[in-house]
Amino acid sequence: PGQGVQFAAASLFVPSIQTQQQSYEAAGLLLPLADAQFSCLGFPPEDAAGFSADFAAAQGHYVLPGEGLPPYLRERISNLWIDNAYYSCVLPLHTQDEAPFRTIAAELPGVFFMNKVKGIGGELDALTRIMLFIFAIAYVLIVILTKVFYSWRQAFRICAVPFLIALVTVTVLACCNIPLGFFSVTGLALVFGLGLDYMFYITEGGKAGGEEHRVLTVSAIGLSFVTTALSFGALALSAFVPVHIFGLTVFTGLTTAFVAAMLLDTGDMKRNLCGGALKRFVFALPLFILCLVSCATNHDSSPFSPVYVTDRAKYVLLPPSNIETPLDMAQQITGRYGEQEFLLDAWVKADEGEIMIALFNALGADMAQLSFDAAGISFISSVFPPTLKPEYIAADFQFCFYRVDALVPALKASGLTLIATPRMRTIYSGKKRIIEILKTRETVQYTNFLRDYSYTLRGGNF
Repeated sequence: PGQGVQFAAASLFVPSIQTQQQSYEAAGLLLPLADAQFSCLGFPPEDAAGFSADFAAAQGHYVLPGEGLPPYLRERISNLWIDNAYYSCVLPLHTQDEAPFRTIAAELPGVFFMNKVKGIGGELDALTRIMLFIFAIAYVLIVILTKVFYSWRQAFRICAVPFLIALVTVTVLACCNIPLGFFSVTGLALVFGLGLDYMFYITEGGKAGGEEHRVLTVSAIGLSFVTTALSFGALALSAFVPVHIFGLTVFTGLTTAFVAAMLLDTGDMKRNLCGGALKRFVFALPLFILCLVSCATNHDSSPFSPVYVTDRAKYVLLPPSNIETPLDMAQQITGRYGEQEFLLDAWVKADEGEIMIALFNALGADMAQLSFDAAGISFISSVFPPTLKPEYIAADFQFCFYRVDALVPALKASGLTLIATPRMRTIYSGKKRIIEILKTRETVQYTNFLRDYSYTLRGGNF
């Protein structure tokens, strides 16, 4: 598809059979010089003869990803290896156009292209359309059945609630920049039935007669609403987007159903339903719900998950436009986490539009690719565990290389203080020193005293 395309594949760690054959043939060309080379190095002639014999015996034997690899290497390629045959999964990195890869798969035998994210998204979209179609059929059937048991006036009031629930919920999701998808439609399916239950209960409670019976009905509906709404409202606070969408949808729909059940009650609200106290409750409830929804969706105003600099202080990543100086350099990273030490190589390319960090091991093999811009963050790695949140790597980068005038207010909003000089940056939580960054012309030394890790960047002109 073009030059400069980066990828992750098993061949980065274990050469293909073709490459091993070429290496063997190249070594065979040097084999006649083995005697002279061994002699120059001071080895006896029998060692040269033994080398030639071993070389001949090794012909036709190849290193395969599934055989005889050390455990650390076998773990690294486990996600890139398919079955026990010599097939490799190639993961293109930082590519936006999939057309060239589909062309390669179509032209070459034994090559297949899969976009798992797009494929799963397409399947979920198809399920969403099916669910919406079933919703429409179910709604028509409910209208018909409701008319059989109730008058036109009562049937209209009951059947208007699901429509109102869908209208309000879709409006709230739109205000939160959440498109209508599988998880929101799944939440509507749950609210669809509960909302109708509220209306049936309140309608039958009015038929039974008696103020005491009506009050008991309303109290039961109110208690059911509070317990269900609070449980699903807690899901709306989740940072996991599907759970957040589902919880927010159910919470908003339940609230709409409850308020609608109270306002569309067949009785006279001026004389029934506990009088003015309940009326004040019903009309104050939307304000309460609005506050909770606001709290539930505030964390999603940024495309990044918050970074806990301390156990309580949450820092939200700033866009790349706040970088102090553009970077395009190779770096060596030596660090310590607790008692463990590590050594990595990196290539950093950062400007006001995007920041990209590529991590390599000592052999030059690609270990991870991180990129982020104002729209979001991406982290691809077959080595690092899925629990590693890339926002924490990006936060350390920002503390080192972002402008001080941008970091100070952002950290202050998190309850932290940044004290900076041209060569040192120190972050405090109250009077406690949390992070210290020392910058020289050729190195950046980062120390996190709270989390007990540190590393040094060596490279270009910082």
